[in-house]
Amino acid sequence: MLTAAGDDELDPVVGPESATEAATPRVLTIISHVMEKLVARNEWLAKQTKGFGKSLEAFHGVRAPSISIAKYLERIYKYTKCSPACFVVGYVYIDRLAHKHPGSLVVSLNVHRLLVTCVMIAAKILDDVHYNNEFYARVGGVSNADLNKMELELLFLLDFRVTVSFRVFESYCFHLEKEMQLNDAVSSLKDIQPMQERKVKLMAESSSPSPTEEIVRLIKRLSAYVAFKMSSLFSTTSIRNLDSRSIGAIAGLAIAVIFTWRAIRTPGEQRQRRQPKRRIHNAETSSAAAAASQSNLASSVAPEVSSPREDNAVQDVVDQFFQPVKPTLGQIVRQKLSEGRKVTCRLLGVILEETSPEELQKQATVRSSVLEVLLEITKYSDLYLMERVLDDESEAKVLQALENAGVFTSGGLVKDKVLFCSTEIGRTSFVRQLEPDWHIDTNPEISTQLARFIKYQLHVATVKPERTAPNVFTSQSIEQFFGSV
Repeated sequence: MLTAAGDDELDPVVGPESATEAATPRVLTIISHVMEKLVARNEWLAKQTKGFGKSLEAFHGVRAPSISIAKYLERIYKYTKCSPACFVVGYVYIDRLAHKHPGSLVVSLNVHRLLVTCVMIAAKILDDVHYNNEFYARVGGVSNADLNKMELELLFLLDFRVTVSFRVFESYCFHLEKEMQLNDAVSSLKDIQPMQERKVKLMAESSSPSPTEEIVRLIKRLSAYVAFKMSSLFSTTSIRNLDSRSIGAIAGLAIAVIFTWRAIRTPGEQRQRRQPKRRIHNAETSSAAAAASQSNLASSVAPEVSSPREDNAVQDVVDQFFQPVKPTLGQIVRQKLSEGRKVTCRLLGVILEETSPEELQKQATVRSSVLEVLLEITKYSDLYLMERVLDDESEAKVLQALENAGVFTSGGLVKDKVLFCSTEIGRTSFVRQLEPDWHIDTNPEISTQLARFIKYQLHVATVKPERTAPNVFTSQSIEQFFGSV
């Protein structure tokens, strides 16, 4: 049981209906993989910060259970008979917790309790028929009282935002689908490599010799046979018994070998041997007058040799054929991001024309030149926008400006991925919690602080700072960095 005492074994569950064996949905495998990555990252982060945060203390156990996340999700699905969509919505709840409380980390001490609580609440929202808290407590290995407390704690942490719209659900399914495709690609590469090695080995063992190798082998055997016969013929005992027929046979065999060898040689070798003679002949005949020698050389050129004018024309055609094609904006974005799968970006000075939170209290204006770049980024990466605001009115103005500009209509970005905070430290915490491959910001202090934790950064500024980390790039605008202006 996952009780406070820390026992790791889960008791068998005997429910109202016996649990039948069913195939585990693929979404459970993907969610378990994503959660394992999140827990591993937060465990490392907790060692650096020496703390897990206090918001999720109600979900902490005495020690981490021995059952894996994948087996735990399979157990919940097997006995509760909830729909697979409940696990996706439960993942949405955990993601909302991470955004709303970035200082509190999902680690091995609380991930199992969080999962069973989130799935139980999702089942109450989505499924027509569901079990009560007592049954979920038995399945999850916790006491009924603890599960009741965790349910209330989770609802208050989420501000009772437990409804998930269809667009949000679809966006998270799309994100999990990309995770599934990535895992399938990695596993298939691991499976294909040994298969290719075995295939190459079998081909090398079973490959038959080429005709040239067969001819060379035949000639070697023939020469060995001739050498043996010659040595036996010209020995002291056989010389005395030679007659005219034997000598004629030897001579005929030698002539046949010579003609066979000359016939085997490729025509290219003979042409290469004849070419120096032509060059020497042309050099000797070119000692006459300059005009006559040029005309003689032009008339004596071999048919397969083209004139310089023809060579230039052919070269022009080849150059035109191999001219580099200008890459599209999508190709440039994908190349610049270096296959980065998650990007975080601040709004002020990058997406919006305003540069301070005070200006957002009056209005919010989206820069039209950045829309095309944002669309391409959302095609290849998971984009999160974030900004510091002073009041709720500023937050509403920013969301309205983004919606009017059509940022949310592309399908890659939803309102839940636009995060707001009240301090600059809050934006830093957002980035640390999301752990993106790229972060785009205008504050040099934040770029310096995040340089140790984020793989790549883009610092948007009109003047390049004197000192920047090797993984921090500088540009006057995001569209200039990606080459759309």
